[in-house]
This record gives sequence, structure tokens and C-alpha cells, in this order.
Amino acid sequence: MISRKVKRLHNDEVEIGKRRMSNTLFIEKHYSVTELKSQWALGRETVRKLVKDEPGVLKIRLGRKKANTTYSVPASVAQRIHTRLLNAA
Repeated sequence: MISRKVKRLHNDEVEIGKRRMSNTLFIEKHYSVTELKSQWALGRETVRKLVKDEPGVLKIRLGRKKANTTYSVPASVAQRIHTRLLNAA
């Protein structure tokens, strides 16, 4: 297991490694890939590719295989991805 230093910043932010995240992400509603797939009318694999490297997405890996990874997407991150998709069109 890789340990990372967590540094608390002002304005309810934390810094994990080189990424800054809001400390309030745990309070938000989180969506699974399946829920976002239904809401956005996209395929499961398409949604997975959109969220897998997005900052703020929680990755829960069960075992050593990447195939057993579950993604938990906070509402603010889902909104950011969706807005980016709408502006790209």
C-alpha cells in the first residue's frame, strides 16, 4: 500500500500528494458508473473512461486487478464532467 501525506489547507481543502481536493467531498452524494450511465444516456465503458482519471473521483480497488475497481463520483465532479461534455459539443 502506498501512503500519501495529507496536508490540510485553508477553506476546507486537503492536499493529497500533488492534488488539491475539497474536504467536503465526503458529504456530497456520490454516483456509481451505472447511475451516471443511465442519467447521461452513455455506455458503461464510456462513462468509466470519462471518470477514471478525473480528480476527486474515489477509486476502490478490490484485489490486485484493475478490472475490480469501483468508481465513486461526487456530485460536483459529475457536474464538472457533464458541463465539459456539453461545452465540447
